[in-house]
Amino acid sequence: MLTYLSDKATNFEKQHRSRNFIVEETETNNIIGFFSLSLKVVDISDLEKSLKKKLVLKGKSPKNIDYLPVLLIGQFGKNTKLNKLSGQELFEIVIQKIEEFRAIVGTQMVFLDSINHPKVIQLYE
Repeated sequence: MLTYLSDKATNFEKQHRSRNFIVEETETNNIIGFFSLSLKVVDISDLEKSLKKKLVLKGKSPKNIDYLPVLLIGQFGKNTKLNKLSGQELFEIVIQKIEEFRAIVGTQMVFLDSINHPKVIQLYE
């Protein structure tokens, strides 16, 4: 978490590659967790036509659409030394930000970049 925040987050912000959000304790300013959101384009060209049709806007033919814009949750971390929020409560803050984004820009899909670990997958489910 600290490596990403100290080495990459500032540059990603300056380059408009992502927006990083830090969740802090109000009293102490300790970092409870953080997450980053950015835009991503997903290649859907290999999907079956029926699945593509579900992903594409109503009234549009999926035949010539091979890419779909999505919102990417690229980073998500919780300070395990503090027990102020559970991972689920922290992720609810992420969902609130996503809903704010969707209210302004609109997007149908959220892409989660995560490690393939049972505990992590269980949290996101």
